[in-house]
Amino acid sequence: MITRNRPALLAELVERLDAAARPTGGGPTDPHAVAAALQPFLGRSGLLIPEQEAGDPDRFRTHLLHVPDDGAYSLVAAVWRPGQRTPIHDHVAWCVVGVHRGEALHFLLPGSTGLAAVLAGGEPLFWRAAALLAGIAGVAESIGFLAAPGFPRALSGRFLRALDPLLYAGVGVAAVTSLPLGKLVPMQVEGVATGLVFLARTAYLWLAYAERPAPLPTPNRVLNRI
Repeated sequence: MITRNRPALLAELVERLDAAARPTGGGPTDPHAVAAALQPFLGRSGLLIPEQEAGDPDRFRTHLLHVPDDGAYSLVAAVWRPGQRTPIHDHVAWCVVGVHRGEALHFLLPGSTGLAAVLAGGEPLFWRAAALLAGIAGVAESIGFLAAPGFPRALSGRFLRALDPLLYAGVGVAAVTSLPLGKLVPMQVEGVATGLVFLARTAYLWLAYAERPAPLPTPNRVLNRI
């Protein structure tokens, strides 16, 4: 068995993963069972030591945490600093991914909403349905982010991300009302709200880029064989 500096909480996670990756009866591994074992540990302090959360200024970085003797799975901590991405790749086996700290910033939802408005042309029912679904999904996603561990501590970051549920609520309201807002018709209101979501997320990303990175911890001897 190969493991790396393992806090008590990480040791407990490994035990849960060992059981989930080896189902009773010797059948194939169920990724959903592995995901269920992983989920309660995400975001909990003490799961990883600082060295296992250290990033690299040039590319995303991985830290091998545990491999059982039979090689049934490997547990890896992957670290992306702001703006870094994963090269295109595939998996030749099952894979379970969970976000422990931080956020994967998505622009797909507001982009899809804007595209739906363009494609709707003169058919209001189409864009209204798309905007209503986007508004509901956006409010749920953004409130979930605000409640998640690792929510931005800087005031500017908190303010920008707190705007998201309000803006998505505006998208949803525009979808179900026929009343203009000043000189703006509902489709224009939806377009303004969606554009502001883009601006807020772009500003949030810029702040993340501008933030001074924490110095990398001094590496210690981390490899143990047990």
